[in-house]
Amino acid sequence: IDYVDESITKLQRVVQQILDLSRTQPDVLRTQFQRVDLVDLVQQRCAEMYPSFESAEQSLEFNCELDALMVRGDAPILELLFENLLTNANRYTPRGGAVVVSIECHDRYCSVHVDDSGPGIPAEQREQIFERFYRVNKNLHREGVGLGLAIVGQIVFLHNAIIKVGESPMHGARFTVQFPAQKGERA
Repeated sequence: IDYVDESITKLQRVVQQILDLSRTQPDVLRTQFQRVDLVDLVQQRCAEMYPSFESAEQSLEFNCELDALMVRGDAPILELLFENLLTNANRYTPRGGAVVVSIECHDRYCSVHVDDSGPGIPAEQREQIFERFYRVNKNLHREGVGLGLAIVGQIVFLHNAIIKVGESPMHGARFTVQFPAQKGERA
């Protein structure tokens, strides 16, 4: 029975991810862009997902010195972007590990960093992780089918943003999403 329940749950997750991927098609989505407070959106996503980190005995920290940061985009789709990044961090960070989400702005761009203390992503695989159905280590984790980061890549593209993958200061993975800075949009 546990195996059947686990299989059904995994299938539901795959179907939801395929639906999410289809929702992020450029021709439909860009017409719905509005001003979105990125600080509020990311902070809310962290708060809503905190129980997943707590149940895995992981710490989740949010750091941002800005009161607000406005970007043009689709709020529900941006929520999905950060939900997928946080889900990945939660999945690959070991028990007792840490995840830190931070936002900072520079002259030309504003960055949201998601750092974890997991195993990291080998440099030679960092470009491939945004391909559909690609998984870094299929044997290490049974969860997921390789669609979450493909969805992230599509959302980043739609928002004229850039995503970078590197090593976090905690020696795990660092995902950085860079949004073009908007003049007068910081508070």
